[in-house]
Amino acid sequence: MSISAPTPQSTSVLSDHNSPQDESIQLSRLEDLADAFYNSQDQGARRQAHIALLPFTNSADCIPQCQFIIDHSRKPYALLLAASSLLRLLTQFWNAFSVDQTVEMRNYLLNYLAS
Repeated sequence: MSISAPTPQSTSVLSDHNSPQDESIQLSRLEDLADAFYNSQDQGARRQAHIALLPFTNSADCIPQCQFIIDHSRKPYALLLAASSLLRLLTQFWNAFSVDQTVEMRNYLLNYLAS
């Protein structure tokens, strides 16, 4: 279950049409970027990770990617990135969603909390 973004432009970090193997590779890359962003001692690596992860902070198109990370990752920094980004994006773009989209997101979050 994923919410489609209210804007047509795509800034997704995960591609929309991937094989399970591609999704696994992209998830692994995102997990590595999140680890570098939150945990790296190297400022250059941290800066590169920050730039690569910027869409997660300002694009509603990344909401499905955040959901994918939450549903499939077990890495704490990736989960932190996805959860904090999802909270920020939902708060920022809430009024842009249709009633159906808000109900879908509410159900997704409640199902996640119940599991």
